[in-house]
Amino acid sequence: MPATAAAHAVLERLWRDAPLAPLPTGTWRGRHAGWLSTRGARHPLWRPLSTVMFVWTRFGLDLSTPEPCWWFVAPGKLTGGEFTVTEGPSRWRPGATVLRLDYGAARAPAAIRSRLYDELKPLDDGRIIGLGGINAGPGDGDHFWMTFERM
Repeated sequence: MPATAAAHAVLERLWRDAPLAPLPTGTWRGRHAGWLSTRGARHPLWRPLSTVMFVWTRFGLDLSTPEPCWWFVAPGKLTGGEFTVTEGPSRWRPGATVLRLDYGAARAPAAIRSRLYDELKPLDDGRIIGLGGINAGPGDGDHFWMTFERM
């Protein structure tokens, strides 16, 4: 279901204004919360790839392990994209402090790892919101909103 402009505005406001909560542990179910209106989100390679992985496929985060990672289909079923987390300024939204996902430790070829980048923002109410995309600047790297709920 396409996200509304109002829903995107709420996510943008939370991203910019909500305080950054600590990253919780556990297993989290992700939901694609809408495409951004950016060049990168319309790219003929990244849009179909992201559609398969984050719209058509059930996905989430496993934050319960020493090497946090993404899961697809079901927790523990198909895992990958191991990452480390650092707090810092958002690459895609000036003024926002977020958790940046670094995929340098991922078990994937270097050519793939070098293209990966995402941001998360845990909220005080227990939710996590995220921006998904690739390792590029604003307009090219930021592709879609994600929300996460604890399983």
